[in-house]
Amino acid sequence: MLALVRPEYFLPFYISARFRYSYRKLAIDMGMDEERILMPNENGIIIEMYDDVVQVATKKLHLHTILIDGKGR
Repeated sequence: MLALVRPEYFLPFYISARFRYSYRKLAIDMGMDEERILMPNENGIIIEMYDDVVQVATKKLHLHTILIDGKGR
């Protein structure tokens, strides 16, 4: 897909961490600039997208872990 679409930015967020890093390496091997591959390393990272730039914000969301135990209430 990378060769077909040739994206300007690449954000592999939809898969497990092991595969995200594999796809990052594949994109770099295919000639994509490393600065154009966004790899948020923790939950709550904000990615800002504008007409001419995509960047990781300095602020982040404070997310809380929710445990689902299946017992319902």
